[in-house]
Amino acid sequence: MLKFSFSLFFLLVTTIFADTGYIIDNYKVNIKIDDKNIYEIKENIEVDFLQPRRGIYRVIPEEFNGKEIKVTNIQTNVQTAAKDEGNYIYLRLGDPNRYLTGIKDYIIKYRYSIGWDRNSSYDEVYYNLIGNDWDTTIKKVEFSIELPKSFDAKKINFTLGNYGSTNTNGVKWSVDGNTIKGYTTIALNPKESVTIALPLPEGYFDFGDQKITYYIFKSVLYLIYLIIPGMALNLLRKYKDRNSVIQTVEFYPPD
Repeated sequence: MLKFSFSLFFLLVTTIFADTGYIIDNYKVNIKIDDKNIYEIKENIEVDFLQPRRGIYRVIPEEFNGKEIKVTNIQTNVQTAAKDEGNYIYLRLGDPNRYLTGIKDYIIKYRYSIGWDRNSSYDEVYYNLIGNDWDTTIKKVEFSIELPKSFDAKKINFTLGNYGSTNTNGVKWSVDGNTIKGYTTIALNPKESVTIALPLPEGYFDFGDQKITYYIFKSVLYLIYLIIPGMALNLLRKYKDRNSVIQTVEFYPPD
């Protein structure tokens, strides 16, 4: 169902305004996190088109705290066109030749590989269940987040609101085993998000292979940085005399 397209259609997404032509009645997010900090995500978006529309947009970030995130295995239940802009993947869900009104369900599945965050102090789950790129009202959000091991439920924190908001009201949640379940109690306005932050002890996720690869790569780079100047200096010394101009000795008769 997914097709990559590179048209000007997606450029419109970069400037999003409030759209009163549709609302989201319910936005369900189900996440399963494995011990490598890889998220298997399923989103079920129930949309009510108040005016004829050809579909919706979904923007998936590919960056977290300056670190590149791999987004793979994207699947949808409708005709979809996608554009990868480096920091974001833009999805257009819906048939561009067909207008819709009324209720329509959109399902999006994808793998979100956060991996090692290169933080040696602690591990964490930090994720926007709803990003701040939606241009319409979201009446309700339901979520389920399954972690690979037990955690301290007292450290769970949800925020709701505009970018940078510290508001912790409007989200109800509970813990069942290693799964966090909850829902929002107020509607989200355009550009408002819902974020979970859960600090975890260092070593909660298994980043052994990633750490080894990273440090080997880093050591090789340092070694190259040290070897290249040394090689350049040796070459300079070796060819310095060969390429230098020898000044000849000249004799002149006395006046």
